[in-house]
Amino acid sequence: MQVFKLYFKLLKSYKGVVILYFVIFMAVAVIMTKNLAADSNVSMKETKLDIMIVDEDKKTLGRALEEYFGSQHDLVEMEYDKEQITDALYWRKLDYVLVIPKGFEESILSDDIDDMELENMKAPGYYDAVFFESELSMYTAKLKGLLAAGYSMEEAEDQLVKLQEEKTEVKIASFVNEKQNDICTVFFAYVPYLFITLGMNGIGLILIVFNEQRVKDRMECSCTTMQERIAGLAGGILVFGIIMLSVVAAAAGILSKGSIFTDNRFPYFLINMVALLLFGLSLGFFAGTIAKNKDAMNGLVNVISLALCFLGGVFVPQEFFSETIIKVAKFLPTYWYVATNNSIGAMKELTPQLTREIVTQVGLVVGYALVVFAVTVVIISNKRKRVA
Repeated sequence: MQVFKLYFKLLKSYKGVVILYFVIFMAVAVIMTKNLAADSNVSMKETKLDIMIVDEDKKTLGRALEEYFGSQHDLVEMEYDKEQITDALYWRKLDYVLVIPKGFEESILSDDIDDMELENMKAPGYYDAVFFESELSMYTAKLKGLLAAGYSMEEAEDQLVKLQEEKTEVKIASFVNEKQNDICTVFFAYVPYLFITLGMNGIGLILIVFNEQRVKDRMECSCTTMQERIAGLAGGILVFGIIMLSVVAAAAGILSKGSIFTDNRFPYFLINMVALLLFGLSLGFFAGTIAKNKDAMNGLVNVISLALCFLGGVFVPQEFFSETIIKVAKFLPTYWYVATNNSIGAMKELTPQLTREIVTQVGLVVGYALVVFAVTVVIISNKRKRVA
């Protein structure tokens, strides 16, 4: 019991570090959750951009484009001054500037003139503009197709406007879980950062103190047995882990307004988080054994946590990974945690196939925890042999 109390007394002295990493986790998780989580009622919405169309050709095409895209996007009128437009693009007052060069319509209608290209101005790296460009390419392709079929320019433009007025009704397939990108699914995806950083700090920093020679000597002289010291330390680590898990569950409850606790997916989310928690605690046990001081521990925490979170798909969605990165990421427990979290989030009903998938992937994470724990035990054993 003395060791158990000492664990939390030491942990209290490092409360600044614990609070810092918890605040970082909550800030990142909540911001990304608000940005990425879809509403529980899935809906398909068109993205409206602020578009400016500059018609230097002064033909019918400019008016047709304004009529066609004006129903989908917000058309902005301003002076065609490149410096002003650049500023507007930078401050996102404009998303895209389409310039119809002089002679463009004639180049489409005449076989004797080489086809001209539409010009544009846009902010680099702004991916929403790519969607508009795809719409524009589709428009020009349809326009050329109608012209080739014998329509006049005016007839083709009118026909495209009529086609634009027809709306497609989108329905979510019955096998798709409407909650697959809900608040808690996204929030739980960022849990590895908390469990790894606090697991390593909350255990590693304490073990560094316990491993100091003067502390070891005093404990050897005390009336507590080795078994009592191990039990007290293990109890402190276990309670610390339960506290972390409880805080995450409480935060998820607040974000979901309590709905997560009645969600049939919650037990599976919990199992997945427990597996990752065991890995985080094992990492803390390992780091506290090999680190010589607090500075070394800080370096280990930053390197290991960021590497596991970035390569595992915590901070960067796994669907953006190349095949090479995926091959590397599959060696990391965080990859399997995120993959399981996504599967549970998309779960509509628990099928035998999904059960096997969850059990296998959770088992992999637990296996990593056991391996790290076993390696740490071997290191401790070798240290004792050298001392002896």
